[in-house]
Amino acid sequence: MIKIKAACLIVSCIFFISCEKDNAIPSVNKDKVTGYVQKGPYISGTSLVMYELNNNLEQTGKSFTTLITDERGTFQFNNIALNSPYVLVSANGYYFNENTGQLSSSTLQLNALLDIKDVSAINVNILTHLEKPRVEYLISQGESFSNAKKTAQQEIFAMLNFPSAGVQSSETLDISQSGDGNAMLLAASVIIQGQLPVADLTQFLTAISFDLEKDGILSDQNLLKTLKNNILGLDTKFIFDTLLEHYKLLGDNI
Repeated sequence: MIKIKAACLIVSCIFFISCEKDNAIPSVNKDKVTGYVQKGPYISGTSLVMYELNNNLEQTGKSFTTLITDERGTFQFNNIALNSPYVLVSANGYYFNENTGQLSSSTLQLNALLDIKDVSAINVNILTHLEKPRVEYLISQGESFSNAKKTAQQEIFAMLNFPSAGVQSSETLDISQSGDGNAMLLAASVIIQGQLPVADLTQFLTAISFDLEKDGILSDQNLLKTLKNNILGLDTKFIFDTLLEHYKLLGDNI
């Protein structure tokens, strides 16, 4: 009987170890990871940090740093070796404010929660920033990373009364490219910015993202009022022409 019990325990241990291996988080190795940081485009010298996250989106202590190298917001991380595909990319710097046609008066931090297992090109923008607390909450409730990202994006689009069907993930969107999803990123950027100075924009972004965190619905009437006022104050032709001119000076015919 003792031998039978011992054999059963050994088999159980082997099965448990096998399952642990099957459920292990895959490691990730990348020669480079590139992309853009955009509110409007961030300027050269902006610092970025990539933090490795575990399965619960907690920082492991491993990180990588880089700088934006041009006025398009271009960045590149080199020789990335991770024990998890999940990362937080955080950018902090000055940006071209498409609503005013001038550089921001102070720095703005934008974040993006990402799964880089199958990609080497990622963007950081106002949508990825707003998604972060909601994605973290959904995952804490047992949702998968991919579903949490999709849900958070759909809820932000619903807040802005944008259609979300068929729109690619937020970290693939680019305000300098054509397509409905890219247009909606630009629209979200200019609406949320409005005529707010950067300090107020930082507070506004934080308030929106944490209002959305638990239920995905923006319920604070003051925040909704600010969004509506921001829309009324927009000069869309000026914004369009200013952004075209900015990229034209960089040699890009967008």
